[in-house]
Amino acid sequence: MSELQNKIDVKLFLAEKYARLARVAGSDPKQRQYHYKSTRYRRQAESMQHALKAGATK
Repeated sequence: MSELQNKIDVKLFLAEKYARLARVAGSDPKQRQYHYKSTRYRRQAESMQHALKAGATK
C-alpha cells in the first residue's frame, strides 16, 4: 500500500470518528465542531484520492 493511500485511509477513519462523535455529542456547539472536522477530513481524503487516481493514469 502506498503512503498516499495510507493517508487517505487514515483521513477517512478520522472522518467517520468525528461523524460518530457529532451524532452522540450533547451540545449543539460540539455537534457542529465534530461535524465540521468530519467534513474537513472527508474533503481532504477525496482530494487526495483524486490526486492518486490522476497520478496513476499518467
